Order: sequence, then C-alpha cells, then structure tokens
Amino acid sequence: MNKIGVFVFAQFRNYQAAVTYLIHELPKTTREVFDDDSTLAKNRAIVGAIGKTKKKHSSIHVAGTSGKGSVCYLIDAILRAHSKRTGMIQSPHIYDIRERIQVNGQLISEKKFVKALNVATSSIEAAGIRASYFEVLTAMAFYTFGHTKIDYQILETGLGGRLDATNVVQRQNKLCVLMQIGLDHMHALGDTLEAIAQEKAGIVQPGNTVIALRQDPTVNAVFEARCREQNARLIWVEQENLYLRTNDSIALAVCRTLANRDGWVFDEAIAHATLQQVFIPGRYEKRHLRDHLVILDGAHNPQKLSALASKLKIDEKFPATFVLAIADRKDIASCLRALASVAERIIATEFFTHEQDIPRRPIAANQIASLCKELGIPAIAESDPKKALELATSYAEPIVITGSFYLIGEVDSLF
Repeated sequence: MNKIGVFVFAQFRNYQAAVTYLIHELPKTTREVFDDDSTLAKNRAIVGAIGKTKKKHSSIHVAGTSGKGSVCYLIDAILRAHSKRTGMIQSPHIYDIRERIQVNGQLISEKKFVKALNVATSSIEAAGIRASYFEVLTAMAFYTFGHTKIDYQILETGLGGRLDATNVVQRQNKLCVLMQIGLDHMHALGDTLEAIAQEKAGIVQPGNTVIALRQDPTVNAVFEARCREQNARLIWVEQENLYLRTNDSIALAVCRTLANRDGWVFDEAIAHATLQQVFIPGRYEKRHLRDHLVILDGAHNPQKLSALASKLKIDEKFPATFVLAIADRKDIASCLRALASVAERIIATEFFTHEQDIPRRPIAANQIASLCKELGIPAIAESDPKKALELATSYAEPIVITGSFYLIGEVDSLF
C-alpha cells in the first residue's frame, strides 16, 4: 500500500512511460452521450479517492466555447503579478502535456507529473472506477494543487461544464467565468445556443459570483436564469471590438472582484502592464521560418476563425497562406467561409498522421481542399503537416497555421 492507503496497481517509473499510458492507453472519453448525471458523481468519487484536495484552494472556474483558455492564462498572470501563488488546469495542451497542470506559471516537473499519475491511477483503480484521459489528468491536477502552497486554482473546463470533471468543485466562494458561447461540440452539448449555454452555465453553484460576457440575448437569458436559481451574483462584462480586448476585460474584472472580496490591493497599472507581456502558446503566436512570418493560432470553430480573420485584418497580415487541419464533427463549410476574406490560398492538411491508435481523426485534406474550391478559395491538399508547412514557405505571403491545436503541436519541431 502507498501513503494514501490504497493498493498500487500501476506504477510508472519514468515520464515517457507515463505520457505513453495517458495518450495511447486511456480512452479519450467514457461516454458518448453527455446527459448522465452519474458522470459528475463518478468524478467526485475520483477526487475523493485521492484525498478531497479539490476543496483546499479558492477556485476560478472558466467555461465557454471561445476564449476560455486564453482568459485562464491572463487571470493567472495578473494574479501572479500581484504576488499570488496559482495553480492552473489547461486543455488541450499544445507542445507539452504538462501544460495541463501548471503551478505558479510553470509546468510541473516530470518527477511530480509521474508521482501524480501514480497516485491518481492507483486510487482510481482501487475504487473500481473507469476513468478517461481528461478525468485522470484532472485528478492529477487536483492532487498536485492539494499538495502545493497556492492561493488560487484556475480551472478551465474540458467540455461543457455541468458534467465536466472540473465541476467537482462546489464551494460558495467559487468564482465562475462564462465566456462566448457558440455552436461547437454539438454532438455532446446540444444543437442550439440555448442548450450549449445551459451546459456551460452548469458550473455555477449556490452562492457563487459569476463574471459573464454579455452576448446573444438567448445566451444572456440562460446565464441570468442559472444565477437566479443558484442565488449567484452576476457581473456582466461588455463585448469589445476585438476579442483580445474582450478577454483582457474579463480577466481584469475577475481579478478586481477577487481583490475586493479577499482583501488585497488590485493595482491597475501592474495589471495592464502584465496583459501586454503574457505569452499564451498557440494563440496568435508569432514565429519566423525562412524569412516568413508564421502565426500559429489554434482556432478550431467558425467563431474562433472569424475572430482570427478580424485580427489579421487589423494587423494587416493578410492575404495569407493558411496551413489548415480541422477535426471531425466540425462545421467545415462555416470554418472555411470565416477565412475566405483573408486567405490567398489554403493548404489543407491533417494531424495524428503517424498515430493510428488515437481515435480522434481530422477531416481528410482532400475533402477540405475540395470544399475550398467549391467556395472559391484556392486550395492544395497535402496530408503530411510538415510537408504542408514546407510548401507554404514557397509562397510570398505570411503563413497562418490554424484549425487545430493538434496541428500546431505537430509542426512545432520545424521551427
């Protein structure tokens, strides 16, 4: 038996073995339909099995279709600039799986990652629970935070909110953040803005404070109803004319609210200076390759791709050559229409081309290219992402790599 009093079934001795197990051996999900309340009960049991560490820290819980990952990074940076210690759950990761569990702005060490996995898997197996990849990683994060001195834990939901593994945190002082809602993951969350908003707003618990982005009236009504039901305080943040400024406004509102509630001094000058310096991987990230400006942005639905197109216009980085891969179950036609006004051409590609045991597949490159041509967008199909990027460098325009965080991870080694 180990220190937490459970039998150890699986022990990983090194980091690579741990990563291989998580990515290749665990199911990506243990459900097909997102409507089973027992899912949340299972995740409470998982976290309970590792010691109920979820209850130790004040939490900021972020849900939404677009912008939630970026806002988590911004909140984290502002809090640390005010000498607050933080833990953060991010998903998906782009370059390193440890991006999913960060402490005080740093990836946890490989040694701590392996230890957390060993504790989580042995606890889960001893409890007789079948857990998914995201559920195990979430349990690892809560274990890590529970054994670390931090002031705030920042939790990005993985999918939805109501039944998400992060929604085991049920404390009156939880601060919830509700971001832009769009039509994405409709197979799991519903096919209307109202249905999706209801799933996202499920993170709001009795007595919480909620920072919400004012948007479509249907969505606003859902947020208001949920807050009334839960006797939660609702604070609206207005849309700005650029999504990056909107994200900044939300992060500032969150940190001001925390400072007022928790009795520390919020410094506007420090907060605004911090926002100018935050690095967020895979979100309008600029690099250079063979004298080309390359912008990497993990926009993966029509809403996010439209926002990316607007930013490219403002920055005068168009027309551009796009290297694009899109996961299955996406509204591919709407994604392509969002880019039509800024794309000189699209080089359609894929991801996970050498990972046959990973169940999530992209849309075939030739299918994307064919639809591009139907929409009047010049396109080339090249299924190998690294060859696609090489091809992009043969053109004069800036290069934008987008459509999937997985694609960005695959081409990273070329820089």
